[in-house]
Amino acid sequence: DRDSIDASGSWGQKSLMWQFENIDTIGSLLKVTPEECAAIRVDSGLFGVNQQILKTQAEYLSRKYHCVITNPPYLGKGFGDALKNYLISEYPDSKYDTMATFMERCYQLCVEEGKYGMINMHSWMFLTSFDRLRQNIVKNQFINSLLHLGPHTFDELSGEVVQNAAFIISKSSAKDKCGVYFRLVDGKNCSSKEQAFLMANKEHTNQIYFSKVKQENFQKISNMPIGYWLSDKFFEIFSTCKKLSECVDTKLGMSTNDNGRFLRLWHEVSTNDSCYTRKNSDSKEFTEKWFPYSKGGGAKKWYGGVTEVINWENDGQEVKQLASDLYGSYTRTCKNSQHFFREAISWNLISSGGKNSFRYIPEGCV
Repeated sequence: DRDSIDASGSWGQKSLMWQFENIDTIGSLLKVTPEECAAIRVDSGLFGVNQQILKTQAEYLSRKYHCVITNPPYLGKGFGDALKNYLISEYPDSKYDTMATFMERCYQLCVEEGKYGMINMHSWMFLTSFDRLRQNIVKNQFINSLLHLGPHTFDELSGEVVQNAAFIISKSSAKDKCGVYFRLVDGKNCSSKEQAFLMANKEHTNQIYFSKVKQENFQKISNMPIGYWLSDKFFEIFSTCKKLSECVDTKLGMSTNDNGRFLRLWHEVSTNDSCYTRKNSDSKEFTEKWFPYSKGGGAKKWYGGVTEVINWENDGQEVKQLASDLYGSYTRTCKNSQHFFREAISWNLISSGGKNSFRYIPEGCV
């Protein structure tokens, strides 16, 4: 409690020692320096009991360890105020999910050349939310080994939402070192992943066992995703060729916020109330209600996929009104409308199998 913390020493207003009041929430994410630990005073009497508990906890949190292992909590939302504010203040690079925050904390708890290991969500390897965390790992740490488990790691959890990776990382430079990676994302259950790992570890199975991964290659790709399975030729392309953004203007598409209300298949509506010839440069008013809509959908290369139409009557009045009601401004989801109806090349935001599905979109589409 705050009285025990106050009685245990003279702490400045900004000292993290005051966060011991929230230790049940913050847990081992709480940072304590050796100097603060040594300064904790333990008195006799009732305060002394609580102060001794405080000092014991501080001793554990202020030490450095040769090996740190944990199965961290996965919490990307629903933070209480105490934890949320603490993460924003002390762990800005990993604040979006406690599973990533514990990676930072485990690194801090290691001695030089020490190691930390955990099983975690694999999102830290790829998502832009964890760019700075990932860049710190790639540049300043060494991924000794990683099992990319993907979905179905835990038999009791169905679906594709929980996708995992287990790894060991050293608090040392990756220079002149190669990590070992196992790609086990195709296993349908825990047992099949285990068997695939044991077989690959023994026989060095192609496309599962990757033993000569140079971590420095990750720096050749923007945001440094952990693309351990990529070939040297692939990394060479990223380091020598122009980025797509240097050649063309790329924009994010729109969202209707209610597909059931605003979208139809092209054959479900009257052709008399549909328009397929509108141009981006047109200044006239259109009386038609339905216009071709380039929606994500399944993977389809080169051409096609425009099977739906959108209610864009009066320049999308109803769609924009719903977006404004939900978010205060329709531009939150009706993005880049100045580019609507232009000829374009499109691709899905999310793809499976690591393959692109670029396709030509003719003039006249939203």
